[in-house]
Amino acid sequence: MALLGLFTYLFNLYVRPQDWMPALRGLPVDYIVISATLFFALLRRMVLKDYLTVKLPHYYFVSAFVLMIFVSNLAHGHVSTGIFQTMGFLKYLIIFSMFPLIIISPRQMSWTLKCILVLSVALAYQGVYQSLHSGIGWAGQSWYSNWVRQGFHRITWVGQWDGANIYSFILLIAIPFTLEYIFSKKQLLIKLLNFVFFGVIVYTVYLTNSRGGYLALMATLCVYFFVKFKRKAIIIPFVLIIMLMAIKFAPSRMAQLNTTEASAYHRTWVWKQGVVMLTKNPLFGVGKGFFERYSYRGLRAHNSFVQTFAETGLIGFFFWIGMIYYCLKVLLQVMNLKQEPSNERFISEARALFCSFIAFKVCAMFLTIESAILFVWFGLCTAFANVAAKNIQGLKIDFTKHDVKNILLGMVGVIVVIYIIAYVRII
Repeated sequence: MALLGLFTYLFNLYVRPQDWMPALRGLPVDYIVISATLFFALLRRMVLKDYLTVKLPHYYFVSAFVLMIFVSNLAHGHVSTGIFQTMGFLKYLIIFSMFPLIIISPRQMSWTLKCILVLSVALAYQGVYQSLHSGIGWAGQSWYSNWVRQGFHRITWVGQWDGANIYSFILLIAIPFTLEYIFSKKQLLIKLLNFVFFGVIVYTVYLTNSRGGYLALMATLCVYFFVKFKRKAIIIPFVLIIMLMAIKFAPSRMAQLNTTEASAYHRTWVWKQGVVMLTKNPLFGVGKGFFERYSYRGLRAHNSFVQTFAETGLIGFFFWIGMIYYCLKVLLQVMNLKQEPSNERFISEARALFCSFIAFKVCAMFLTIESAILFVWFGLCTAFANVAAKNIQGLKIDFTKHDVKNILLGMVGVIVVIYIIAYVRII
């Protein structure tokens, strides 16, 4: 029942029936599903004696980041805002916890990834449907209105995915799963089916006309073929094909990809303001939820990294980068395991999750992603680490001084890159 509840939550997160079906509008669907799912998960935990999670650094970093949301506001005397912001993120913390609490076996992990793939393909088909029906989608939504006046017809969805950029993001993170099936030892029918899935998702990303989504797509494909065929000459033609695709089939808005174009200029301009906020408030930032108040015209950062370090300072940014670091660290550990029959499933899933996470973070350079999907992915990677640690002998997941150094280097690297793009304008 708990796993069924988790799938129901994922269905609501992706398809968003509560945002367009009249019978569900106004109902606290998320809270009902989350509460029921947690009830069955905790009930099962009390019944099953071996139902224990491994102590992982992931839990501490996510919890510390949520705590820093309150502290970042408390440092400026914004107690009520701190409580309000923290309560919102406590919901995300619960969502994060559901995944390692419920997914406790390799089979459950496999079914969860399949569920995400099916939901992604369904949303991709919705995008194709919208483009073929004069811009009217399943939920009755029309073209992304912000761009119709400029002659761009961009598909979109509803609810949290009501923008073309965020819509492309939610589709992109499923692409590595299709590639794993295509290059697996599965039956030919499964390979062909996932080849179709891959084509539909890529075409839908193209229809969003999202430059960030397109760059993330190219990055994801390059990273996937590198980690899949490393040390093999076959990677060269794949990379060349991807480069040719990038040039030949780029969406029309890619021709405007430079910092003098209005949309790109506003992004780098706001990033610069985020850097200024960090320099003036290095430890705690300006306070979670205050970026828009301090930025010109109340704009968001359109960059998850900038939004995070500007609002929570270097301390909050340390925990945020730490969450990302430990997700990627465990996935890399599993990917580098010796190729044995007992490890094949874990290596395949780790590779798919790793490349999906890369797509996630490339998109995060162009979007402020602070919704539930961020903590779903953190929770999914934590659940995978938990399952892997239980089933792979010798897999050690710890927290050392070397990890602290890597996290700090990651923080510096991100800030330097953003500073260069915002101030030097290399693109």
